Amino acid sequence: MKTSELHLHRDELDDRLLPRLVGRVFHVTSVISLDQILASGEIRPNVDGQFTTTFGFSSNSFFRKRGCISIFDYRFASLKQIEESICKCSPFHVPRSDHKLAYMFLSANEHHRLIPWTKWKEEQAWGEMIVPYVEAGFPGSIPMPSIEEVLRVIIEYPPDPLIEALEKGRANMAK
Repeated sequence: MKTSELHLHRDELDDRLLPRLVGRVFHVTSVISLDQILASGEIRPNVDGQFTTTFGFSSNSFFRKRGCISIFDYRFASLKQIEESICKCSPFHVPRSDHKLAYMFLSANEHHRLIPWTKWKEEQAWGEMIVPYVEAGFPGSIPMPSIEEVLRVIIEYPPDPLIEALEKGRANMAK
């Protein structure tokens, strides 16, 4: 399994990270969770919320309810569809507390196992959450040999001078 690391400023995500994701199938997690995944030898479905998630736990997730792992599938979506989906569920605009992410790219040998987002439409599961065009489900666990590459990304969020000044002012007022 290939591993690499990328250091980015928050303003470089669209220009430097997104091009590495387009055309690929991947799962995103925190680097802390990645270490647990590597130790277990597989990515496991988070059916009952026992695992910490990068995107928050929703008991109403279409794929989670079906025992699947949610995967970003950027192979067939247009750039416009990807951009629209990023507004709903971004694979890289996460809170500052999760500034170290891991992208695990699924081997092409496993793509046939993916359940497309259109299954949500077929089942008319309108009350369940899905990210149209880019979300897919992988049934059951994904063994680590099915991951062809892990990309660790560290995102720098330098302090905003305006926010620092406001916080300093509040601290001075509290004295």
